[in-house]
Amino acid sequence: MKHTLLIITALMLIVGCEEDETPIEVGQDKFLHAQPGEYWTILSDDVAVMRTPKAQTDRASFNRMLVTVIGKYTKVKVLESKGWLSIWHKVNILSDDGITATGWILTEVVESAKKSTKSEPKTVSSNKWGLVRYTHTMTNVRESRNKSSEIITQLKPNKRVKADFLKNGWFAIFKMEEFIRRESNAIGFVHSSLLYPEPKSEQSKTISSNNLLSYKIVQKEDQSYSGTSRMTYRVLLNITEKPTEERVKDVAVSLWNNGNNSWKEFTVFLYLPDMNTNSISYGVANFTQSGLKDFKVQEYALWDTKWEKK
Repeated sequence: MKHTLLIITALMLIVGCEEDETPIEVGQDKFLHAQPGEYWTILSDDVAVMRTPKAQTDRASFNRMLVTVIGKYTKVKVLESKGWLSIWHKVNILSDDGITATGWILTEVVESAKKSTKSEPKTVSSNKWGLVRYTHTMTNVRESRNKSSEIITQLKPNKRVKADFLKNGWFAIFKMEEFIRRESNAIGFVHSSLLYPEPKSEQSKTISSNNLLSYKIVQKEDQSYSGTSRMTYRVLLNITEKPTEERVKDVAVSLWNNGNNSWKEFTVFLYLPDMNTNSISYGVANFTQSGLKDFKVQEYALWDTKWEKK
């Protein structure tokens, strides 16, 4: 027993010494050592965010306590930490639109992460920055963030651009091939209300009820937070054959069009028959008031079901 106490005491001293050392260089940071108030970028895939800082002993409990699953390049703000042998961080999950969810992350499941800042660096040499946005009509590009400023060019409908540096409701816009993230390289400025996540043809598509997959809404949950209205649906598709991604997406778009486009955030989780609707979904569609923001299918969610690829 004495030996055990000595070993534990030694480990505590080692940890205490490490915390006093100079911070590790960016790119080698350990999420374990994240402090409240810090911003971090998660570089691991499929990290579970839970309602409480407690490990679940069975799948049913895990599914019930799961808030969401985040992936690579998700940005979080650390709020507090709990635990000793197993450290949990309570975090806000961040997006371009603000806080999308709050929950607890077990630090040992985050294999890679890096400390970041509240605002992204002004210059980034990569094509992996900014938001892809489309115009729906002839759109004026202005010299500054003001509707009275000079029009320097116009964008045709369905023009695809890169948008960034959102300020006072105005985006700086760039050519898609722009490599350097620097505001001075922008074509000009466009109000965010004139830019959309999808081309007009996608947004305005009318889906015939005859072609829409049959489905059942198994859960509606109001997850509004900090002045942001947010609604989530869990939907079970009534099918006998695996549908195409497009037809799964059509169900989500139809639900958004049918009285849910007033929510600032609207998310649809779509499941195939025999899937657990309290677990990870096959399809995920995220909407803003402008329309579809992103859609994806998750083949790994079909593991151990009849839909799994053999």
